[in-house]
Amino acid sequence: MNEQVRLFANDLFSSSELNRLPERYGGGRIFAEPLLGVSRGDDHIFQKYKEVVAPEHLTPAEMWIQSDLPGQENLAAALRIVSIVFPYAGRIREESKTAEKIPAEIYCVGRNYANAFMKDVLKRTV
Repeated sequence: MNEQVRLFANDLFSSSELNRLPERYGGGRIFAEPLLGVSRGDDHIFQKYKEVVAPEHLTPAEMWIQSDLPGQENLAAALRIVSIVFPYAGRIREESKTAEKIPAEIYCVGRNYANAFMKDVLKRTV
């Protein structure tokens, strides 16, 4: 499954027109290849969120178990949590390093145009 998710996300990042700067900024990609992670819904790493965020923060397994469907306790381990990092393309990173004003103009443009792409990726991933 991890390989399928990676190929799916890489295809979206490389082919989507939503992952493009406006032509007046060269039309290049906003985000480079995504960084992905897939974990089980009952992975103990999610317990750390209770320390870092708040004790009442629900883990994916707890959210699943609290659903109204019967027998959910046994299915929590079958959940898969997909984490996606959207790293900016090299041009945006480089121009941001050398910008006299912070944040760099190209970063601001990319960030504003990126919202539609990020929503689309999340929708398609689900």
